[in-house]
Amino acid sequence: MSNKEDINQLLARYFTGETLSLVQQQELDAWIASHQQEFEQMRRLMNTPMETSAEIHFDAGKAWQKNEPRLENRT
Repeated sequence: MSNKEDINQLLARYFTGETLSLVQQQELDAWIASHQQEFEQMRRLMNTPMETSAEIHFDAGKAWQKNEPRLENRT
């Protein structure tokens, strides 16, 4: 496994709240120290709320009505 893959796995575990071993935490801390700007971008992205399905308004019936004629014209 490459070093980049190792760091990606450590970052994924860190951002999902998984516990890291002492060695893993030290590796991650060393990477963060040398990549502070990149880490801060990731941290901001991970802390940005995502849209939930409750916020998305999708009318399946309306979508079907719009696309059904196009499907019928193909046959």
